[in-house]
Amino acid sequence: MARPRLKVATGVLLTEDHLTVTTVAKTALGARQISTQEVEIGEQGVVATLGRLRTEGALKGKIVCGVDARRSFAITRKLISEDAGQTPAELLSARLGYLEGGLVAAMDGVRLPSGQFVSLVACSRGLASELLAGLDGIRISQIRLAPVMPALYRMAQQKKSAPRKWKCEMRVLIGEGEGLAILAYQGHPVASRLFDFPDSKNTHGVEVAVLSLMTFAREELALNAVDGVFVHVADTEEELVAACERGLGVTTKIAPAVSTDAHAGSYALGLAGLKPKPGATDLFQEIHPPAGLKQNFPAKAALVLGAVVVGSGWAMNSEADSLEREAARIERAAAANAKRAGAAVNDLRKVHEGLKAEMGVAKAFLFKRVFWSEILYEIPEVLPETVMLTDFDGRDLLRFKKAKGTTLSRQLQLIGQTKMDGTVVSPPEVNTLTTALAESEVFQANFPLVAGANVRLMPGMAELFARISLLCLPKNS
Repeated sequence: MARPRLKVATGVLLTEDHLTVTTVAKTALGARQISTQEVEIGEQGVVATLGRLRTEGALKGKIVCGVDARRSFAITRKLISEDAGQTPAELLSARLGYLEGGLVAAMDGVRLPSGQFVSLVACSRGLASELLAGLDGIRISQIRLAPVMPALYRMAQQKKSAPRKWKCEMRVLIGEGEGLAILAYQGHPVASRLFDFPDSKNTHGVEVAVLSLMTFAREELALNAVDGVFVHVADTEEELVAACERGLGVTTKIAPAVSTDAHAGSYALGLAGLKPKPGATDLFQEIHPPAGLKQNFPAKAALVLGAVVVGSGWAMNSEADSLEREAARIERAAAANAKRAGAAVNDLRKVHEGLKAEMGVAKAFLFKRVFWSEILYEIPEVLPETVMLTDFDGRDLLRFKKAKGTTLSRQLQLIGQTKMDGTVVSPPEVNTLTTALAESEVFQANFPLVAGANVRLMPGMAELFARISLLCLPKNS
């Protein structure tokens, strides 16, 4: 007996030259795919193609549209005072520069341990306008333009939930020839990276994407650790997962496969339509035709946005004034106790100067620090193809005056491994790598000195390997 249909939704994913349409239904036994088709857009364009699909009855229930991840933009950042009064599109345009036709954008607040952040998502205004024109005549409440990455993350969550002790996690979704790594905090996706994935024996793309997200989490979001990584692949790919764990040094687990192709994206959008959430991200909202204040700017969305802006402004103001408040508190306490303890109020100047010195150290670090994300992006460019990076150790400074009995250093150590021909005394990759470091603008700006290369021969089961270790130091080190 057929399962009774309770609710129907359609996911529509726009790629470069196709529309992928998937209809899903919520039945008593769970969500089920009803139909899926990939339609070539051709010369007729997006508007005409959507019109034909509507005529054929292919668009059913709530319609959630999405744009291919390679043609959309997303970033999570902390709001600063200069952002006040700017729209999400203006905030993203300041980062991305001028884009012909402009952007449609939306934002959603997210609470992280270091304060209130905001997730900004956007796509081309031209693409959004074409999709909306193709759906003309359908009630505004029945259509939505949503980012694809969060929809894929929710689908991966349904396949495998994370352990409760995991607060910061990553999901690696792998499709045909490419993959998507997603960083999430307490179930809220905050960043993603696309990567090439030529075959299951090559984990380089996965490792670079995950390490890039780890750097972004640490430097931009102040998330110091990732609790674990899920790799969504077939059960037969256990060796791939094990290789990723060895390369990343983070707990890595296998999870049911979730692809990144167009069919998976449209299916994930359809699932999002089955479970609509109040105030969910809708990029159509910025270009909807006028339909009254209540429809164009719902009260709940206004409250959420107001809370995000007010909370972020308060947090930034509080952080900026922390030094002054602390100094004032100490001064008041000292003045109250001066009569009993006989302490001189003038001693507070020393305390104030000490606090100013600490603030100076923090500011100096911000201006003189190494941007490690640039270093991580540059390492694959300078590394010879025959060398596999096995480890690296980067160190930066917080204090710039030596404490008694301590030594300070800023350095980067690269450790790689290469196969050795028994007839070669020293691997030629050492010279190739040192030459590439000398020609790299990024390394010359941060670590121009190579203190020395250490080569160690390591016999394997059937082959001989050389372990290469390079120590890179800053200028005047």
